Amino acid sequence: QRGDWERCREQAERRGAEGIEQYVILHGSALLKSNELEQAVHVFLVYGTPLSPSNVALYRQVCKELLGKGRSSATQEGQWLPAVQECREVLYKLWVALKSAPTPDHNDIKDVDRLLHVAHYECLHAVCKSKGGVYSEIQQRLATALVRYCDVLPADRVFYEAGQACKAAGKLNQAF
Repeated sequence: QRGDWERCREQAERRGAEGIEQYVILHGSALLKSNELEQAVHVFLVYGTPLSPSNVALYRQVCKELLGKGRSSATQEGQWLPAVQECREVLYKLWVALKSAPTPDHNDIKDVDRLLHVAHYECLHAVCKSKGGVYSEIQQRLATALVRYCDVLPADRVFYEAGQACKAAGKLNQAF
């Protein structure tokens, strides 16, 4: 309630694994409510993602909102990338844990898999865009592939970036 998460974490560590799990969920939920998505993903990355249906819903919501977060024109290229990379890592660990669970929920696996693909393609797209040159065609294909995920990513940004990438790659029939 007071936002003293460092003290809460210290007490949770004294209680062991169960305390840490409770800390992760409470802190992640509080960060989601205050729209501090990057910090929530970082908490999940550092302290893990305990499995339970309500927890998985929280992880999905945080990652989906982080990936779908619009970027203003003032956002520098690549500034958002570390948070998306952390999100990809959290989603991968969650995906592995869900697949190896004794009774896997196939809908959760499918949802997490889809978000994992989005995060991975976003990271690859950013890297190819920064490299340029021979990577421009791969960047164009990734930008075009990301259009498939306009239910997660902001549709206007995805279509614009795909059009720009097609134009840069000389595929004017696909651009705009």
